[in-house]
Amino acid sequence: MTDEISYYKHGLLGKGATADVYQGVFEIPSRKAAVKICTKKDINQDKNKEIDILRKMDDPNVVRYYITKDMGSFTYIVMELADDTLEKIIKKSESVKALPLKKWATDVLKGLLACMDNTPTITTPTP
Repeated sequence: MTDEISYYKHGLLGKGATADVYQGVFEIPSRKAAVKICTKKDINQDKNKEIDILRKMDDPNVVRYYITKDMGSFTYIVMELADDTLEKIIKKSESVKALPLKKWATDVLKGLLACMDNTPTITTPTP
């Protein structure tokens, strides 16, 4: 794709209403990345807000934003790819001890709080 970004066509991680996310790499082959691909017509104000929020994030409990690239009719949003999902970790463990589960839950909540702290408040005018 580019010298910086590449993704695996068979590495689909998820599908959304306006984008698909693939497993890929960023800059160096050993840096795994999630590559979100959307058509330029689907880039709207909400997607731009998402990119702005990702750029501002600096929290160990939230995946890191790397870069956005426009190429042809597509926009590529590249983010850090976590080693595993919480769901997979729990499923791998035959029995999850209370302490690790408490830490995971706390980390998830810290990440959500960081996202909320970086999300602009949307106000609706009252009639």
